[in-house]
This record gives sequence, C-alpha cells and structure tokens, in this order.
Amino acid sequence: MRGKAEVTDTGSLPPDDMGQAIVSNVDDYLRGRQVYAVEQNVERGLISFIIAAAVSVVFFYQSYPIASVCWFALVFLANVTRIVLARRTIGKPPVLLSEGKIRLYLVWSVLSATIMLSFPTWIIMHESGLAFAFMLALSIGTFWSASFVHAPVFRSSLAFMVTELTLAGIAAASAPSWDNMILFVLFAIGVGSGYSLIRQHSETFKESVLQQVTLAKQNEVIGILLREHEDQSSDWLWQVDAQLRIVRPSPRFASAFGQAPEAIDGRGLAAILLERLQPHNEQAVTGLLDKMRESRSFRDHIVPITVDGAPRWFAISGRPILSNDNHPLGFRGVMSDVSTSQQAQQQVRHLALYDGLTDLPNRSNFTSALEAAQQSGRPFALLSIDLDGFKPINDGYGHPAGDAFLVEISRRLASLASTTGLLARFGGDEFMMLTFDCDPDNVEALCLTLLKVIEAHVEIDRFELSVGASIGVAFAPKDGATSADLLKNADAALYRAKRDGRGTFRFFGAEMDLQVQTRNRLAHDLRLALSREELRLVYQPFIDARTGAVTGCEALIRWQHAEKGLISPADFIPLAEATGLIVPMGDWVLDQACQEAVQWPDSRRVAVNISPVQFRDHDLPERILAILLRTGLPPSRLEIEVTESLLVEEVSAALDILRRIRALGVRIALDDFGTGYSSLGYLRIFPFDKLKIDKSFISDIAERSDCQIIVQAVRDIAHGLHMTVTAEGVETADQAALLQEIGCDEFQGFLFSRPRTRPDLRAWDRWQRAA
Repeated sequence: MRGKAEVTDTGSLPPDDMGQAIVSNVDDYLRGRQVYAVEQNVERGLISFIIAAAVSVVFFYQSYPIASVCWFALVFLANVTRIVLARRTIGKPPVLLSEGKIRLYLVWSVLSATIMLSFPTWIIMHESGLAFAFMLALSIGTFWSASFVHAPVFRSSLAFMVTELTLAGIAAASAPSWDNMILFVLFAIGVGSGYSLIRQHSETFKESVLQQVTLAKQNEVIGILLREHEDQSSDWLWQVDAQLRIVRPSPRFASAFGQAPEAIDGRGLAAILLERLQPHNEQAVTGLLDKMRESRSFRDHIVPITVDGAPRWFAISGRPILSNDNHPLGFRGVMSDVSTSQQAQQQVRHLALYDGLTDLPNRSNFTSALEAAQQSGRPFALLSIDLDGFKPINDGYGHPAGDAFLVEISRRLASLASTTGLLARFGGDEFMMLTFDCDPDNVEALCLTLLKVIEAHVEIDRFELSVGASIGVAFAPKDGATSADLLKNADAALYRAKRDGRGTFRFFGAEMDLQVQTRNRLAHDLRLALSREELRLVYQPFIDARTGAVTGCEALIRWQHAEKGLISPADFIPLAEATGLIVPMGDWVLDQACQEAVQWPDSRRVAVNISPVQFRDHDLPERILAILLRTGLPPSRLEIEVTESLLVEEVSAALDILRRIRALGVRIALDDFGTGYSSLGYLRIFPFDKLKIDKSFISDIAERSDCQIIVQAVRDIAHGLHMTVTAEGVETADQAALLQEIGCDEFQGFLFSRPRTRPDLRAWDRWQRAA
C-alpha cells in the first residue's frame, strides 16, 4: 500500500504555482508534502479498519452490545470525517503548512488512535481465548498499518505508536500476570523495531522532498539564466511534459509560431508543428517524436514549417527530464530559426542542378534525367539545339544584352518543353531537349516550331535582335545504348545541320557516326602531328606586277600523314580550330616561316595566315614579338594575313590586337577580300597595308566585264587608302596582262609558281635569277 504511494508522490515535480514558495520556505513546503503524502494513503487504511470494527461488533455484540455498538459508531464517525478531510486535501495541490497546524495534526492522530483502540484494549483486559487473540491481532495490525501510513509525518506516526503502547500498558497493568507482562514486553519490543523502521522510512521521504526542493532551486536559477540567454540571443526556450505538451511557453517561443503564449500552452508540440508543416515533410516531425518517446537527447533537428504564409526552418535541440528513478517527465531545450542558412543551402543545391542565368536544368541535372529516361525503357527523342549568330550579339551589344537575350530564348523554349518534355541549358548558347513524343513526324514538327520560335525578333534595350538555330536529333534506344552515346550522336546530327547551311535540323544517321569517328581519329592524329614532324611548310611567291621580281612568299601549311598521305588543309584546319590545336600549330608556322625568311634577300617578306581562333588569345602580339626576336627577322619583313570573318566575330578585341601587332612594325593584309561580308567598313576602321583580291574574281576576269569593274574598284579604293593590291589565283597570261593594265601591284598564282617546299623554292629562285 505504502510503496505505490511513494512512487506517485515523491517522483512528481513541484506544482508550477509553488516553485517560488519552495525556494523561499522550505520547512513549510516539507510539512505540506508530508501531510499530503499521508492523506494520499489514509483512506484505504481507515476503510479497512471500519470493516474490521464492523466484524468486531458482530463478534462481540452478544457479550457487549452497548459498548460494541457505541464504539463502532464513534469509529465510523471519526474515520468517515477523516476520509472526507483527506479527500479535500488531495483534491488540490499541496499547500504550505506551519508548525502550529502540524501540532493540531498530532492531536488528531492521538485522538484517532485512542478511539480506534479503546474497545480492543478493553476486550484484551477482560477476555481470553479467541476473543483475546482476535482483538490482539486487530491491535497489532492497526499499529503497523497506521504507523506506515503516518510515516511521512514521523511525529504523527510516533504519536500513534506511543498512544497504542500506552493503552497496551494500561491493559497489562489492569490484569497483572506473567503472561500479560510478557505480551507487553514483546509488544514494546515490536514498537521499538517499528520506531526504527518508520523513522528510516520517514527520513527517506524527507530526503526525497528535499531533493525536489534542491531541484526546484536549481530550476529557478537555470530558469533565470535561460530567460536571460533567451533575451540576449536569437534562440528561444521550450519545455514539454511527459505527454509532450507545451509547458509555460515563453512569449518569444509563441511568437515564432505566430501565436500568443496562452494559445499554445498545454497543446501538443507535434500538433503545433504538423499544422504548420511544409508539404511532404512529415518525416521531420515523426523523427522528432521517435527521439522524444525514446527519451533520447537530440541536437539541431530541422523541421520545415510555414509561419504567416512564409517558409521557415526551425532547428530543435532537447534533452529529457528524468525523475530520481529515471522516469521520463518531459523534455526541455532550445529552438532557433535557421531559415537563412537553410535557404542558402537550398540555393546552393539549386545552383548545383540549375543554370544560374536561365534557371533551366543544367548539364548534370539533365544527364541524370536522361539516364533515368533510358532506364525506364520508354523511347524518346533527344534534341541538341545550338544558336547561330549569338556571338555577334554578345560582342556587339554587351554581355548584359546577351544574357537578357538568352533568358528570353530560354523562356520561349521552356514554354514548348513544358508540354513535350525536359529542356536544359548546357552552357553558352547550347540547349538540350528531351521529349517522349518521339514520332518522327511530330519531332520534325517540333524542330520546325523551335526554329521559328528562336528566329523571332527579341527586343533588348530598344534594339530588335535575332538569331537562327541548328538542331540535331537522336532517338533512343535506336541511336544509342547509353546517355553518352545519345549525346554524342545528337551532337553529330547538329554538326551535320550546321555543315548543311545552319538554320535547319537533321536526324542522326549511321553515316554521321562514321564521320564523327573519322573526325575524332583525325583530331587524335593531328595532336601528334607536331611531335611526329608530319607538318611542313610550302611557300608560294608574290610577283611584282611591273618588274616580275619576287617580293616575298606566303607560307602555307601541309600535313603529310604517315598512313593517309597528304591531307588537305581544308580538312584539318577547321578541325584544328575546333579543337584549339590551331594555337600551338600557328606558333609553329610563325616560327618556321620566320626562320626561313631570315635567310632570304632583305627585300623579300614572308606572309603568314592567322586564324580568328588565335586572336582570342590577347597575348598574340607578345608571342609574335618573341618569335621575331628569337629568329632575328625584322618586323617589316613579316606580313600577317587575316580574313574578314575575324572582324565579324571579334570586332573590338580583334581591332585592339591588330593595332598592337601593327605597332610592332609588322604589315597587315586583308585576305580573300570581297567574299562573304560587306568589307568597305573594315577598310575605314583599320588601315590595312594590303588587300588580296579573292581568286573568284580573277578566274573569270578575262571573260566577264563585271569582274573587271569590281577589281578596278577595289584597286581604286586600295590605292586611295594607300594600300597595295595583290591578285590571287592568277593562272593565265591574259589574266596577268589585264590585271597589270588595271593596276594591281602583285600577282600570286600557278602562272608564276605553285606552292613549293623550302629546297624546291631555293632551286626555283636560282633558276628565276638565272633566267
């Protein structure tokens, strides 16, 4: 009976409204808890005694009718009164009791013991046999039961024991005999033993309550410190009881959830989080509840919620509150708003998967989706989309305009992809689209729509800008077993579309794969060509139109492949430009040509073609100067030939580099003049030293008057701007005579000499001089 009451009472925390009183008045609190503990258990003992008294009346009614009935009535009245008072006491939290009230409690204990044991003592004094044994057993049982029930209030238990011992002494003295004296002595020994046990039990209870008082004091200090910490930090405190209900929420804690403290006090923490939880994050709350139900400490458990319509992330840390016997009483901890860091982490994760400019999936994201699509087994089409003519927009109008242009194009493409599949930006002006609608007719219609959408004008800063596009298409699983194969084959189809004139689309075919493999092998061999010494230079002379003397030579590169033989520059120069090999190859050509030219007569110069790709390196003038210094060739004897495409793709940067090369003393020639673009503007913005008229105007000049008029006009413009004129591709004497009459300064062509190797050039030169 007592054991259960002990766990219930001593294990519980002090009521919330008594916390300050505990700290300020320990003795009154201790007395209140002692009485409260007694009253929790007294009812069962008193009811048991009422039953025993009723049995005694039945047993002794014939012998002592009046005495037994009066005694039972008195017992019943006293015990029922005591039970009513006990229920009132335990029906509310423990109260503080003064020393005076404890004295009244002791008087009640003495009176209660006297009433309960008066009749049994009288029977013991006058009866023997069964009646004696019956009342003796009742007295002893009452002694132990009452002593343990009153044990929390030791003085009350002691008063009860002394009262019963006194009554026993009276009974023994009233009927002196050795038997009674022996029984009294034995009873007295039992009282002594009981005294020791009850005192020990009372001290244990007292220590338990004092521990609670110490804990309350510590909690008060901790509470002050934590409230001060909460006021000075961005965190807030929280506490829940054993049922995980919020206890005494602070204003800051409640405000974090957009509530008043009284609105969430006593509510379940899980319910508060769940009703504000961001969608599809239930695991965050269930994981938190699992830790709390298992009484495990946790730190920085992230729960995403929504407060006032805005997403927030709370980091929750907590430790269990345990009783002295490790019984879970709740949790206490801190919360903090980590929304800023979480949003930053989300942004980082987003940027890892999406393009920073257009917010389209990036290469990594799209590749994962592509692999997932292949694993699904569903057929689909892969479109590789590349914008044609975007670079002039970026260079001519600035990067902000180029970025705005790409954003608008991405928006247009995304509007189509939303109904057909997935769109990604792979970088620059390159896009990829995946569509599961892979019927060839539908894919063709999609490609035409994409081309039309891309070609539509885009207004940027009051300018109407437009580009074209080329599209390559590969079908899965027909055109590739892996994502790498599909991407490679879609790019091969894109390459074919560009080669076929741009502004169109092509489906991948097996012959494209063969061409790609051939091209890749050729690129691999080209990388090794320099180290294998497979590259060599040939020289085609320039002839003075008036005197017929050699004024210099153009250095032309040739590739003598070990297995394939002589490979045309038309095949490997574009490949070198696409792979970047043109830069080291160009440096080699410059070095070799200057080494050769320094051995020629001082009047002769050497011309070297420079690719637009080489002009992307701003250190090109410095590298030219280094080669001139190393070889000893005077700068005036070096002539750099560039094409009009350079000035279309890289206007400002190219002009800057050209001026720096010109400042070295190197001559600049405009090659293939009159082809592809309107060239007169370039002559105005940069003073070239020489114009080379393309052979397409020379080959028909003897038969077509329009060619004569164009060449005459070029000659007049060049001489007016103090430039010399070289006619390329002169193959007949009639062409040479007509060009001489028009006023061209130099000739170059098979009529005078084909391109020659260094030994052959020297032999030809000796023959020319002898002639």
